[in-house]
Amino acid sequence: EVFSSQPGEDAAMKDRDGDGVPDIHDGCPEDYYKVFPGFCGCGNFDDDQDEDGIPDCQDECPLNPLKIFPDMHGCDLVGIEEDADTGEFDESYPHPDFGHGPQTCSGPIPGMIHPIPGSGTCTGPRPGPGSGPGPSPICFGPGPGPGICIR
Repeated sequence: EVFSSQPGEDAAMKDRDGDGVPDIHDGCPEDYYKVFPGFCGCGNFDDDQDEDGIPDCQDECPLNPLKIFPDMHGCDLVGIEEDADTGEFDESYPHPDFGHGPQTCSGPIPGMIHPIPGSGTCTGPRPGPGSGPGPSPICFGPGPGPGICIR
């Protein structure tokens, strides 16, 4: 059933945004595309362009799945796969953001990617919230163990 927003209509049937949901049941009565605010609120899309599980409205690096916050390199992918050997994270590459060698998800720079050694602590779903130390790490990799995480 589609509800109209004509003058003189019953207030309970009013539909200001014309999406077919009466305002009294519409969590976003002025947003045609939403009935509930979602993660980003009314009037904003809940898109996740980099598919990292963080909506663009909360992701300061919406096109980089390995970063949520920019670092000294902005949102660029810096320090990853510098020697073109396997296409995976090169844990031996000494990059100033990572130090020399692997770190756990409790690495020193929040919002930065950190390599995880074979016995690493980032064992949650990939990608998704991990169980390692630090606030809500996000893991990337084939499974528990080697991979990278975002602290």
